[in-house]
Amino acid sequence: MFTFFSRIAETTKTKMAYLVSFAIGGAYLFQSWYYAHHQISVLDEGAYLVKGFLYATGRYSPFQDFGPLTNHMPLAFLIPGWVQVLFGTGLRTGRYFAIFLGLLMLIGLWLLIYRLRGAWWAAVAIGIVAVNPALVKMYSVGVSQVLVSCMLVWVLYFSLGQKRNEAHLIFASLLAAAIWFTRINMAPVLLLLLAYIYWEYGTRIFIKCAIAGFGFLLVGHILYWPGILKLWAYWLPEQLTPFLNNWRLPPESLPRWSPIIDLAGRLNSFLQAVRFNLVPIIGLLAGTIMWNRSYGENRKTEKNSMIFLGVLFYFLFLIHAAASLVGNYCVYCFQVYLGFFDVLSIVLFILAFSYWVGNSSNLANVATTCLILTISASVGFASADVFPADWLRPRFVRDLLGIRVFGNPEISVLIQNKFGLDYQGAVNWTRHALLTWIPISLGVFLGLAVLLIAWRFSRNRGSAKRKKQFGFAASSWSLLLGLAVLFSPTSILGAGYTSYDCSGDVIATYEEAGKALAENMQPSGVVYWSGGDSAAPLLYIPDMEIFPAQLNDGYTFRIGGDSAVIHRLSYWDEPLRTRWLNEADYLLIEGRFYDDFWVNTGTWVHVAQTLPVDACRDGAEVHILARVTR
Repeated sequence: MFTFFSRIAETTKTKMAYLVSFAIGGAYLFQSWYYAHHQISVLDEGAYLVKGFLYATGRYSPFQDFGPLTNHMPLAFLIPGWVQVLFGTGLRTGRYFAIFLGLLMLIGLWLLIYRLRGAWWAAVAIGIVAVNPALVKMYSVGVSQVLVSCMLVWVLYFSLGQKRNEAHLIFASLLAAAIWFTRINMAPVLLLLLAYIYWEYGTRIFIKCAIAGFGFLLVGHILYWPGILKLWAYWLPEQLTPFLNNWRLPPESLPRWSPIIDLAGRLNSFLQAVRFNLVPIIGLLAGTIMWNRSYGENRKTEKNSMIFLGVLFYFLFLIHAAASLVGNYCVYCFQVYLGFFDVLSIVLFILAFSYWVGNSSNLANVATTCLILTISASVGFASADVFPADWLRPRFVRDLLGIRVFGNPEISVLIQNKFGLDYQGAVNWTRHALLTWIPISLGVFLGLAVLLIAWRFSRNRGSAKRKKQFGFAASSWSLLLGLAVLFSPTSILGAGYTSYDCSGDVIATYEEAGKALAENMQPSGVVYWSGGDSAAPLLYIPDMEIFPAQLNDGYTFRIGGDSAVIHRLSYWDEPLRTRWLNEADYLLIEGRFYDDFWVNTGTWVHVAQTLPVDACRDGAEVHILARVTR
């Protein structure tokens, strides 16, 4: 009888987990649909969609000379291009496809964790994603993060767990190769997956998987040879690969866009990445610190899986940090780069959590204390923008500066003498310091509270209980993770990712603008594009003819060098700009850059202007100018 009721209770618990998981999936779908409609379109999204459609319809091919710049592997463009061929061009198709990929990723993550840890842990895994608005936003627009993350989840599904069959491992290798052929920065996935397969399953299966994975890449390279060498020439060091110089820009050709970002800006980028991806980063650090437990021979496969996940995450983290934070390519992209592989740490944390029971080593306790205080201070600093700009009243600052310390002059005098400032300068300096240090202090205070509560919780009165409860380190990390999940939907963490938010329906405004473009332009006209960062409006012009190097806007504009070589490699410069203006039938200019100069030249006539494609920004309308009949 007891067994019977136990089975009923277990079945009920499992059904509850299914219902909770279904509700989480619904919450993700609702958020994703909303964010798909309420985020502005950026350059990368427009480039993926427009180039993808041009490639999928055969107007151009990836890496073609004088064609669009194929600055990523072909599938990053071809997949959204093929989807538009099937379901129609436009921002709506691209973003609804992103929603679909996000749901497909959640399904794969749920199935993976369900097999490894059961239904409740599967609900936790997808909940970590759904509760973080920053991740949902990244996965709801037509860029490659959600595509890669989706494929990565299914690579893990087919490769992790006890005794995966040969067909599953081969398919995982093919998917990992597809990730590489989508984004070259994710090449380590295939390389480390093959190392894991060799370690776990031996030489015979490793050879088959290697043939499948590298065979896929070989076929892809043959299809796009030799143009694909342009991409390798960009990524490989010039000193080691001088034979690729024919596919490189002339050294005297300098980019027009070359921002100088100081160390403070780079540090801020790093800390914002930690803030918006806090739960995955905490899970990874916690799993690493708690790695001193014995896994046992019967859990060898799990141990190997965790090592694979941890090494892959750390390696991807380091190379993406180096690419974004060391150079000038895209310093503030680091926060979105983590979206490619955050899922790795979610799986690692869930696998490792069951080994946390028992007391931790002294080293783990010390490392936990230092890391938690560092993390809490860092998040406090990075979330200083949460405080209203005027919360620190000038009167309060002046009263503070008027305080005398132990009979010394007023604090304002001390600051003026120290930094050579006048009184107003001292007020501004103090206000800036307080706006910085108060959030940091609050973060440290929260970290200390976590550590104190964990210390109190982990105290044992008897040795019999010691083996059945968390020690100090495990309690600290568990509490911090719980708080991170709790605060993820708030502006302190994930909801603070608002760079691209817009209250208006962006998809609708793009379609209205596209309708105006189609109505006021003749098919097959040659278009000079200066209509904004995102080239997505071009999707609504039938049979357009463009100058493909302009799809990346000023990021591909060069100064100096051989114009013919620059053009062949899909960049542009001032001579090409002048030539294209003379060849174009239509000139599309974003409102913030438009003035009467163009009409006053007598070359162009203003035909119409669209509604703003971004209702949340001034000057986002597109002006349509037609060439005066020659």
